[in-house]
Amino acid sequence: MKPCRWWRLPLLALFGVVVGCGADGGRIDRPGDPDDGGRGDETWDASSDDASSEPKPDTAIDGGSDVPDGGPGRCGDGIVQNDEACDERPTPDGTRCSDDCKVNFEGLMLAAGNHHTCGLRRNGSLRCWGANAFSGEPFGRTFRYIGAYESWASGVLEDGAPLFWGSYTGQLPGSGPFEKLEPEADAYCAIDRNGLIHCSGLEGSGPPSGKFTQISLSSGSACGLSAEDRIFCWGRPEPQNPWEGTYRAVARGNTTCAIRSDRTLTCTGEWAPPAGEFNALTAGFGFQCAIRTNGEVECWGLLNGRGSASERLDPPSGKFALIDAGWQHVCGVRTDAVTVCWGANEAGQATAPSDFP
Repeated sequence: MKPCRWWRLPLLALFGVVVGCGADGGRIDRPGDPDDGGRGDETWDASSDDASSEPKPDTAIDGGSDVPDGGPGRCGDGIVQNDEACDERPTPDGTRCSDDCKVNFEGLMLAAGNHHTCGLRRNGSLRCWGANAFSGEPFGRTFRYIGAYESWASGVLEDGAPLFWGSYTGQLPGSGPFEKLEPEADAYCAIDRNGLIHCSGLEGSGPPSGKFTQISLSSGSACGLSAEDRIFCWGRPEPQNPWEGTYRAVARGNTTCAIRSDRTLTCTGEWAPPAGEFNALTAGFGFQCAIRTNGEVECWGLLNGRGSASERLDPPSGKFALIDAGWQHVCGVRTDAVTVCWGANEAGQATAPSDFP
């Protein structure tokens, strides 16, 4: 605890400042000002060691007395307690720690290719790592959606315009505006702002009519989740449509897996999915991974679709908010806003950066 400097109190009282010495270590509480690390009602802390501090962004507080770690959590006291995911001032875009001491993941994305991974921050900026086979990553632009495949990536800019970078040589889509854009081997599918699908480069049947909320491409075919929560697939091989029942998500790899409306999994192919309830799903080459409702990740299938059970892509422990699989690696963001990756890493694609998100 900091010493209380009583000699300052008479002078401060002349200016109508409410003063006191106690659990906050000599910090001065100004009525109507929020921001003293969780005490009083301030926007600026002018404690004896802090008198020159500038006003800082607001953070949630609830006053009250000090509590030990593990006691009732107080957002802003600098201690992660109970159901808090973090306890620090938010970053400018609110990613690292929101004002309720929860990490805000809205708008965050990961997109993994063969030897690279890109992340989309909430403010629309990019952070990429791994092999830089690109002709210049489009930093400085603001994105609303990103995708990746093999040695290239795609994105939808803030105004809905599409953008490809890397070694993509397929036909480019029109000007949009689009909401989502997913690349494949010299092919793509996009969802426009009316929910309609636009594709190029896939053989076989074309995309279905109607409105869609999600698309996933791999191995010459695509699957989409309709606005009515039905799954339709197109391309080659010719799939049987529609899937029976309603769904929350679909992921297309060598095989296709989906999360049913009751949060259980179903998959095509030889590898049966795990039992239980899941929130999110991603597909790599020969394997799938999903996030359970408790935040834990489980993967199944075989790395690269070949080999023995020892080559399974076992995920790390912890609770995750989002994941995305590349060819032989996976990256995810944990609920404490730490990015971790696992799997193949010959080009640094699974070396997670410390500055994302």
